[in-house]
Amino acid sequence: SENAYTVTNTTTKIKMAMNMMEQNINYDSENPADKNSEANEALSGKLNASDTFSINKLNGTVIHLNKNNQETAGGAGLGMIGAGENENQAVSEAFLIIPANKNISDKWEQSVSAKGLTTKKIYTLKSIEKDIATIEMSGTIDGTTEQEMQGMTINVTMNTKFSGEITTNVKTGMVIKSTNNSDGSNTMEMMGQQIPITSKSSTTTSYN
Repeated sequence: SENAYTVTNTTTKIKMAMNMMEQNINYDSENPADKNSEANEALSGKLNASDTFSINKLNGTVIHLNKNNQETAGGAGLGMIGAGENENQAVSEAFLIIPANKNISDKWEQSVSAKGLTTKKIYTLKSIEKDIATIEMSGTIDGTTEQEMQGMTINVTMNTKFSGEITTNVKTGMVIKSTNNSDGSNTMEMMGQQIPITSKSSTTTSYN
């Protein structure tokens, strides 16, 4: 529409490996041996069920129009602890509008708060060649969010730093490729115990 994109997002497979509370958790949705695992019970509801979003063309704000409600208890907790990333990240970062009148080396900021977490991003315009812009991005995720995992309520306090690079089409606002390197120092509070959780990730996302 004039002001927004409508996007449908479907997760078709999940593969993960993590160590939590001295236990190794490995899961591959395409591996028949994992079908009866606890991780499958927590995450299988995310598979092959579509979410529909509206994405504001000017600021990238994401609104759920039709949310997949098949997520089972524990899925959100595993995702939050393992990656520390918003479940809508791939969708919300598919578009990046450069503010008007920005020149090479100019910066702009974005701050979004949701579910107890505040994400701050700083963008720097590096170059524009023809219709393709290259943008440096850095920022933080801070705050405390409440999650359900295996029938228990846990609090996850996050302090994550990230940086990366984005290439986008300046005419359409559609992202071509993005990289994101994150370093998290987080704490999970469960049953009166505080458990430190550190994480590092390097992600490359391409949009076709």
